[in-house]
Amino acid sequence: QRLVSMPSARHRIVWEVLGLVAISWDLILLPLHAFESPTIALLDRDTQKISTILWSLDLFSNFLLGYYSESVIEMRPAKVTMRYLQTWFPLDLFLVSTDWCLVAMEDQEAGWKSLVPVFLLGRFGRLLRFARLLRLIRAARFWVV
Repeated sequence: QRLVSMPSARHRIVWEVLGLVAISWDLILLPLHAFESPTIALLDRDTQKISTILWSLDLFSNFLLGYYSESVIEMRPAKVTMRYLQTWFPLDLFLVSTDWCLVAMEDQEAGWKSLVPVFLLGRFGRLLRFARLLRLIRAARFWVV
């Protein structure tokens, strides 16, 4: 249980804010892909790798993140893992997998570029992560500075 983090721990709040920054960046950058600007492509290539690493680490860190069950914080590793596997893990795995595919395709032939719009749709799935941020706000009510 010592390895499991409280959902309202300061380091988790900071981590969630980093996720919010990454989501906000996607919200700004994604519509700009319609203009096919070389500057946008360069910005996206550089930030895509950073974002992919962030979401990959987030996927693993969620296995050790406690959660609220009614008015009690569940901190038992087996319960935490099972809940994550049954709730957010499938979506997180899909999003992280598409991100890694995009990163891998950046260095490949131009033929792969025709598949990029399909994978970019997966980035819209990150909007669902805002639901997590709502839970974070609820958890923050219990966090006293």
